[in-house]
Amino acid sequence: MGNNHGRNNVLYRQCRAGDAEALVAFVYQISDELYAAARQVTGNDRQASEVVSQTWDQLLQALKRWRFGGHLRARTFHILQRILTSTVGPGVAQQAVDSVQSASVATAEAGVVAPEELVAELVDETQKQAPNIARAARARRRRTRVALAASGLLAAAIISVGVGLYGQLLQANSPQVRFECLQQRISEDHLVAALRDASAQLAYAEGGEELQAQAYHRTGLVLEEIINAAGLADLNHLYYIKQRIDSEELTEAIRAAAWDSSGPTRQDLMHIALVLEEVENW
Repeated sequence: MGNNHGRNNVLYRQCRAGDAEALVAFVYQISDELYAAARQVTGNDRQASEVVSQTWDQLLQALKRWRFGGHLRARTFHILQRILTSTVGPGVAQQAVDSVQSASVATAEAGVVAPEELVAELVDETQKQAPNIARAARARRRRTRVALAASGLLAAAIISVGVGLYGQLLQANSPQVRFECLQQRISEDHLVAALRDASAQLAYAEGGEELQAQAYHRTGLVLEEIINAAGLADLNHLYYIKQRIDSEELTEAIRAAAWDSSGPTRQDLMHIALVLEEVENW
């Protein structure tokens, strides 16, 4: 199992780098599971194929962006769940996605395989998009190298003019950069939308689940305030948000909810908990 996990991680890295053979291998690895989940929800071969095609198209588009966050396999199922949620609601969508990822149910679903024409369509589109994905990956690496080089030059310049100037530059630049990165993570990883999906599953919550729903609502407000902040001028407001997170114990509530969840929902909630913890440590 450990070796298989290692091989999969290598495959996922190659996919993110735009390796055409790795991307095609990933099609064959995951297409049956995507189709089984879509077929379970739609009950229709044609609609299930359309859902899988839409999922794969969005994944390929995401791989071409300047930043691709998250685990490749988890990101794929997250896209599928989001598409299914728009049709049947979050509860049914999550149940379908969880079922095909469960070892016991996956065995029972072994007879459900993606149609050959659908797989051929995914492979064909993947091979067409692979060069674009590879170019995007190279551009990401170039930006990283440039950023590292710029950081090195900046560090040399700072050292040359003394520790005092270095401290001033850090105070002037570092908080803004950290804040913008935080906004970008929340926005690009669709954390507010993920929180709404999780909250929708507790629409008729009672008792402990009602408290959980309230934590989702308050956390959603916090994330939206961070996204909508203008930047450095609003950084003082972040300290107010930090106090709210601490006093309402939102980080602990979201982390506890994550452990009670599964699949993409658990991963999203854990990511949100890390964001809240970062704000608390600001």
